[in-house]
Amino acid sequence: MDKSIALRIAFLCSHPAPYFDACFRYIHQRYGVEILIVYFKPNAQAPFAIKMSDFSDYTYCREDYSLKQLSSFVEEFKPDAIYVPGWIDLGYLWLAFNFKAKGIRVICGLDGQWYGSIRQMCGIQFLRLVLDRCVDILWVAGERQSQYGMKLGYGHDRQWHGLYCCDLESFSHDQERAISSEMEAFLFVGRYVPEKGISVLLDAFRAYRSKVAKPWKLLCVGSGPLKHLFNGIEGVEDLGFIAPALLPSVMRRASVFLLPSLYEPWGVVLQEAMASGLVPICSAACGAGVHLVQDGYSGYVVETGSVEHLTECMLDVSSLGIASRIAMANAGRELAGQFSPKRWASTLVHGLRSAYDKVRPTTNS
Repeated sequence: MDKSIALRIAFLCSHPAPYFDACFRYIHQRYGVEILIVYFKPNAQAPFAIKMSDFSDYTYCREDYSLKQLSSFVEEFKPDAIYVPGWIDLGYLWLAFNFKAKGIRVICGLDGQWYGSIRQMCGIQFLRLVLDRCVDILWVAGERQSQYGMKLGYGHDRQWHGLYCCDLESFSHDQERAISSEMEAFLFVGRYVPEKGISVLLDAFRAYRSKVAKPWKLLCVGSGPLKHLFNGIEGVEDLGFIAPALLPSVMRRASVFLLPSLYEPWGVVLQEAMASGLVPICSAACGAGVHLVQDGYSGYVVETGSVEHLTECMLDVSSLGIASRIAMANAGRELAGQFSPKRWASTLVHGLRSAYDKVRPTTNS
């Protein structure tokens, strides 16, 4: 691959996610990468809007075109590589299979964790067979995803790390942020669905309030079918869905972030909160917590589904002095910096160039 020529990469995406916005912008501006994007219409529970025209002249909605049409668009784009978001869409895998057969590098994102469930055990051999024919590189979110990748037959030489990151510049611009008594509030950000541990969150908050004389309030940002559960609970302020651009300012209203998910493959919002200077309390189910939350140092890790443990940690963090919370928040902010759009772009660009260099034919003088 001629390193003087800008790369052209086709991203076959799922629903638009705001954290990819900063990555796309960086890779386009820093490396001059030409980008084609295929995307699904926004999820009704998370209606994020990304102005893709800022970094791509080639954008297509998955639902508006047939696979044959999408294949034609990608073919005309002449990509150096194609990205697919796992195996959630068989049509994407079909496109990956066809283009891989033509010598185009295919990168597959992986944010799922290996649980060793019956379903995973039954499907692992089939997935290995399919992915081997469709995918060259697994781009994993973190350590738990890497373990899954190994099960799928992708050793470390066929894995990249750091699939997800937040827009660090937006969330960490206020480096001198100081926690004060005016910010004594908990914050939850996420979809109002069972897997986010909504019932655990609210039960723990009620228990916490019953045990302190001056309880903190709970700010909640999101939308979903469990929205009604927030109604009428004293101390809870439901802010509803908030556009990503406004989220950093909301995070400055609290000092502790709660993510008691029952199922959370990764959780970019955890990094966003820690980059903003909040002390995190997350469940052991959160994949990002493995890299970001060192229990008792940069935050708290609670037993998944445990109301009692979450209540205990809420009591502990709210009883800390301001200096202790600042120290914990600063430790978390430092750990949050390990994932960035700069690292994301570098991994992709240099990883692709290295992959093509390995198969470049050698000549003897």
